[in-house]
Amino acid sequence: MGRYWAQVDLAWLAGFIDGEGSIAINRSRGKSAHLEGSWVAHFNVGGTDKGTILWIAQHFNGTFSTTPSDNHYKDSHKCRWTYETGAELMPHVLPFLKTKRLQAQYYLEFVTECSSLKHGRCLPDGARKRAARLAAMCAAVADHQSRWKGLSL
Repeated sequence: MGRYWAQVDLAWLAGFIDGEGSIAINRSRGKSAHLEGSWVAHFNVGGTDKGTILWIAQHFNGTFSTTPSDNHYKDSHKCRWTYETGAELMPHVLPFLKTKRLQAQYYLEFVTECSSLKHGRCLPDGARKRAARLAAMCAAVADHQSRWKGLSL
């Protein structure tokens, strides 16, 4: 902890997350780095302006990536935080979130109560059930928000 971010930057990031971000809790899908029964939480923001997304990644300790376009469109860029890298940031952003506040609360609850000590580690049964419930609630909120915004009519 101990990192300081200006309130205006946190509010700006919260607006970006509300509009162009996602917050999710997902079960690992049998990749070699994961064990069955493990869960991960993450949030990200994306866009086509590389400078903006790169600044977010550098300023808020996120992981930057680029997906090249294959059709004359602009490349897309993403900044991502896992439950390990985002646990410090999210409590500072939470007070400024509007539409994704509930998902952020589920994310923080997961980080506090359910996350494994090391990415890919199998959770104890009770924590796994709690993670599954938080994941379902987070997904339900995301689905409701999409309909509320008129994105999946």
